[in-house]
This record gives sequence, structure tokens and C-alpha cells, in this order.
Amino acid sequence: MLRIITVLGVVLLVCGCSCLSGSPSSEPFTLSITPSSIDANPGQQCVFLVSAPNVPGGTGDEAVEITATCPGATVAIEHSPVHQGESAEVTVIPGSERPASAPPTGGWTLTVKIRGDRAGWSYSWDVPILVNPTS
Repeated sequence: MLRIITVLGVVLLVCGCSCLSGSPSSEPFTLSITPSSIDANPGQQCVFLVSAPNVPGGTGDEAVEITATCPGATVAIEHSPVHQGESAEVTVIPGSERPASAPPTGGWTLTVKIRGDRAGWSYSWDVPILVNPTS
């Protein structure tokens, strides 16, 4: 029993609490996406600002490559890659065709997957667009 407690103590001392959480102890970046969701009409431009503030312990000198996809919409990205303190613009234009998985009446949701890559790290976030049908 004493050995188990000693081993656990050494692991916590060497690795810190992050060893128990299963997440990296120092991520090289995070993404900040504004807004967190949008309501739009088909054909309307939806603009998301994506910035990459540095995380303590990260390598702020390297740029973050921003990519985005959204089935059922047109996607354009400006100002990628981004460095710390800069922002990229992800423009999404929902199409007018209702997805087969959407209900036959009312609006539907498109999911924009925004991804950042830097120094071997990759993170992606899903951002919803609620598309309101036009009359």
C-alpha cells in the first residue's frame, strides 16, 4: 500500500495534475471564434472572426493555419494563417437547398467546422448557423 501511495506521489510531482486529466500540459494555441452562432437566410453572408491567442507555454511565433468547411454552404477564408493578435475572417453563405436530413418545414441548422493547425497540433470547433427559409 505504501508503494502505491509513493508511486502516485512521484507521478503527481513529476507530471503535475495534468497527467490525470488526459489533456496536454501546455497547448500551443487556442482559437477564439466570434460569434458562437448565427441566424441567417439562404444566400446571406455570415462572417466569423477567428483569432489565435497564445496559451502560456505555447510558441506564439508560429502562425496558425485556419481552415473551414460547411456542407450546404459556400465557405471563404481571408487572412489565414494568423499570428498571435491577428484575426482571420471565415465567410459562410448558406445555400437555399434544404438538406435531406432537415425537417420538411421551418428552418434548419448547418454546422461550420473551423479548424486551426500549428506546430503539429490541430483543433476544430463546430459552430452552428440556423438557416431560416425565405418565403
